[in-house]
Amino acid sequence: MVQMITVLEVVERFLRLTLSWPVGRGRLATLLGVHVLPYFFGVTVVLPLACLGLHSSTMQRVDLVSDAAATSLCFFKLRCMQSHARTLLAARHLLEDHFTALELPVQAEAAAANAHCARRTNRLAKGYVLVYSSLSISGMAIMGLSVLSGDPRDRKLTTRTPEAVLREDYLFWPCLLGIGVELYLFPIATGIFDALFLTLCLHISCKCDILCLLLRHFRSGREGALRAVADVPPSSERGAVTRAQDCVVYHQLIIRLHHMTESIFFRVTLLQTIYILIGVGTPILRITNGTLSDDPYKLTFALAYACWNICQLLTFCWFGDIVAEKTANLSEEASAAFEPSLGTRGRGAGADGVCLHLMILRAQRPLYLTAGRFINLTLRLCLDIMKRSYSLYSALNRLK
Repeated sequence: MVQMITVLEVVERFLRLTLSWPVGRGRLATLLGVHVLPYFFGVTVVLPLACLGLHSSTMQRVDLVSDAAATSLCFFKLRCMQSHARTLLAARHLLEDHFTALELPVQAEAAAANAHCARRTNRLAKGYVLVYSSLSISGMAIMGLSVLSGDPRDRKLTTRTPEAVLREDYLFWPCLLGIGVELYLFPIATGIFDALFLTLCLHISCKCDILCLLLRHFRSGREGALRAVADVPPSSERGAVTRAQDCVVYHQLIIRLHHMTESIFFRVTLLQTIYILIGVGTPILRITNGTLSDDPYKLTFALAYACWNICQLLTFCWFGDIVAEKTANLSEEASAAFEPSLGTRGRGAGADGVCLHLMILRAQRPLYLTAGRFINLTLRLCLDIMKRSYSLYSALNRLK
């Protein structure tokens, strides 16, 4: 229980830094956090789009649209976490209170599994924030050093900007302030969002492993009772029924946690997969066709940009695939615990047989996390997106 609180406190702590956590927040903080801060991302949406008329090449325009789409995605991620903060509180309550009481038959194994999951998710969450924070710090350093020279011709921003904005003080300084706030929000909007997704996925996976332990405990307990006496005593029979019912309830809680996770992420993951078509295809195409070979700086940036987008895609597809695999294994474990002698219908059917049969039927379909509720997040999707992304931009390159 303590470990679960620790993991979710990482999310809470950083959302409080952006005035996005609903508990203990006043009206002014709500106004700033929800209706002001997220819209600073609009600065690096407008500036690249303002450069569209300055370029005639199709690929250059696609690059500019890609930059604007990346910033828009950060905005949607932050707003998603803000709007679903109450759902996060409900998920925390579910993990802390509802599961724990049902884990008593395998308390030692469950405690070890929960502790391992908590440590792992905690490390990953902090690692994501650290990586994205390094990008923000680098961006702030680049802009700060360019300003220190005092020459307007040396000014730089972290996004492509029209020259008029860099030269005119009344345009440059508001943009610099807006991008500075955006770089402060970026590690939280992107890093915590990705960390929250993998945290909930790993908790679902952990609970599936514990449910498998409960099913094995039920099966071994029933076999031991049947070997001890030919006619199972009423007290032992009541215990077996209770454990079977607990397994069904535990599985229902996993389904509920999955539905909460799906409700939080399905819209943004759809936007993420659409954006990846631009974010992966464009830099890879430029690298492979040799257009960046004469500029080591742009080549390095393109490689880093492509790797960042691939890692984003892998985060969702990899951990979504873990959830699907773990939930698919539950049907086999429930079938192994079921015996024909338990029965499923009629006067001779036992309550534990009915419970296990119900669970087998529910577990036949894996629990997929989806993009837009119609694209399953799996590793197969990751490969398909990367292939189609390169094919799409190869076609665009031939048309330019």
